[in-house]
Amino acid sequence: MQSRSTNFYNRISFFYPIIDSFLKQHKKRLVDEVNAQPVGSLLELGVGQGNYLIHYKHQDITAIDTSLSMLEQAKKVNSKKIELLKMNAEFLSFNDHQFDYVIAAHLLSISKDPNQIIREAIRVLKPNGKLIILNHFTENSFLGKIEILFQPIAKLFHFNSFFQQENLTELNTLKCLKALKFGLLNNYRLLVFEK
Repeated sequence: MQSRSTNFYNRISFFYPIIDSFLKQHKKRLVDEVNAQPVGSLLELGVGQGNYLIHYKHQDITAIDTSLSMLEQAKKVNSKKIELLKMNAEFLSFNDHQFDYVIAAHLLSISKDPNQIIREAIRVLKPNGKLIILNHFTENSFLGKIEILFQPIAKLFHFNSFFQQENLTELNTLKCLKALKFGLLNNYRLLVFEK
């Protein structure tokens, strides 16, 4: 049985490039960060249409999503050999210690249980492997109050507008190597953690 979130993303897959265009500069930062890392096996969680995957320099790339429609689009735009699988990031069917890198881009704030996703990412990471997160985060400011008020509307789009890094308690088991803030209101972060 598919979740409501999966059904939602199946329905909007045709229009997703419009949404993705607003995140293009964010994805460029992510690609630059990933390509600055040594080559290794890479798992991308919640890949969506994955039009930026072709820019990764890593040779062994696996990407997953719960939306079959999104994965079908990802197959069309990726010319290099990338393994695309329908899978829920909360319950990965990979072996322990399988990947050098796990990427979660704009995934955690649309997830039902982001800490479970992080637990699974840690499980499949090799020792000293890196978890790279790109996501919107709420600051404790006036903007945070607006994001709380916007939450009922955001829920219609399966998105948590009020989303704080402090609630991602599973990250406390990892070593933070980088925390870069950016965006118009500094409300996006690129985080790099080492297992």
